[in-house]
Amino acid sequence: MNPEQFNFFKMPLAQTVQARLVLLVNHVLSAEPVAMQKLQPHAGKCMTLCWAPHQAIAAYPWLPKPEPLNLIISPAGLMELATSPIQSTLTVTVNSPALSDIWEMLRQRKQLSVQIEGDAQFAEALSWVAKNVRWDVAQDVQYWLGKTAASGLFMVQGRVEEIFSRWHKRNNERHTS
Repeated sequence: MNPEQFNFFKMPLAQTVQARLVLLVNHVLSAEPVAMQKLQPHAGKCMTLCWAPHQAIAAYPWLPKPEPLNLIISPAGLMELATSPIQSTLTVTVNSPALSDIWEMLRQRKQLSVQIEGDAQFAEALSWVAKNVRWDVAQDVQYWLGKTAASGLFMVQGRVEEIFSRWHKRNNERHTS
């Protein structure tokens, strides 16, 4: 079996997903003018985003490995996908958590562990953005679905979150005893 045939991160689908991810990031950034102002002085700089898989995932070499994502800061303070090779001024390596910890991190809104190398001022601006900018999902859902439908959706979401939390707690108790 050739592992490269399953590496969808090198296929057009992955490029489409990356483009949509950049659109989402820009949507969130554009709601916070201060964040865009923090990034504007770094226009033209490139950030390379890399993923370091958790050791439990790395043990499976047949799993696809994401390619580094090169993002350029636009003059407006938004992100653009680099379409050609460019010298990165900052490298951010995201240390992936264990699969069993992802739900708890999302629930508690913990940030992922990262390693940053390169331009210190650029890193500081990105760090500020990561710490201070949040996506207001509820506001977007209300905008698209209306207040009543959004309220029902969030009630279901709360129930699902409760079920997953109980499952996660029981699962952790089994593994620690």
